[in-house]
Amino acid sequence: MKLLNIACGDRYHQDWINIDFHPDSKNVQRVNILDGLPFKDNSMDAIYCSHFLGHITEQQAIFVLSESKRLLKHNGICRIVVPSLENT
Repeated sequence: MKLLNIACGDRYHQDWINIDFHPDSKNVQRVNILDGLPFKDNSMDAIYCSHFLGHITEQQAIFVLSESKRLLKHNGICRIVVPSLENT
């Protein structure tokens, strides 16, 4: 399975493709996510993105989501984690 962790920061898993603009490990690839995701269409079985979309503009978030959709295989899974506004 091909698994992608977008904007992983310092939380990465060796079985995943981990990308971030500022990698802090040799296990993380340096990618400017806002320029697009450098992977083939329909190439990922799962994509994970935690607490990244809240740090970019709405247009940038839409772009990242459309790139994620482009990469996902049919029946792929995309898990997006964002802060809850219920507790504010």
